[in-house]
Amino acid sequence: YPQNENDKNTENNLQFTIEKDLLYTELEKSINTNDSITSAISRYSNIVNQPQVFSIPAIIGLASCYMRLSKLNEANALIDQVTKSTLNFNMNNDLPYDEFLKPTHETASYFEEAYLMRAQMMLNGSYSNNQQSALHYIFLALDLNQSCKKGWEMCAEAYSRSEMHADAANANKHCWQLSSHQIFVDEKLRKKCEMKNIDLEREKVTEIGYSYAIASLKAKKPEDA
Repeated sequence: YPQNENDKNTENNLQFTIEKDLLYTELEKSINTNDSITSAISRYSNIVNQPQVFSIPAIIGLASCYMRLSKLNEANALIDQVTKSTLNFNMNNDLPYDEFLKPTHETASYFEEAYLMRAQMMLNGSYSNNQQSALHYIFLALDLNQSCKKGWEMCAEAYSRSEMHADAANANKHCWQLSSHQIFVDEKLRKKCEMKNIDLEREKVTEIGYSYAIASLKAKKPEDA
């Protein structure tokens, strides 16, 4: 903790610099080219490697860059830094004890992303070819955000691979409810939204609806299909 006013100013300046760098790097990563991802890796690494700095946004951002470049070992190690890290406490001069990091309001979205990246590795067979293990991490993400469409999509995929068709249909139902399908049946709503990539969005909605219908048929729910 800062001991005096100068320490506080130094800490505030460092925090401001890190936050500014994170925003810039997020924009750079969103370009999603090899050059922009490589540059983002360099910027994230500069933050992660700073002494006495533990930036969950930078760690998860760096892991996502490695995922995009298929450097899964590096990504996995970074995810472990967040999901398996401990905070050491020493209270009343007692022996220190460890407590695993837990998501907060400020970090929940980063934990959600970490859990889904780990689950994706498992679904791809890159980390573990165990659908139940993948579902464990997917559920951790969904516990943090029930409106995570990506989480429900991955949940449906895992259940489908395990031939648990009723559960796959239910997961696809969540995807359908979270999709923008109403825009395409309500002309007034569609005009209000002013979607720029409406053809692309229509394609996504069609794919979700198709998956929902197929899963419902396999689950012997033709009325939902």
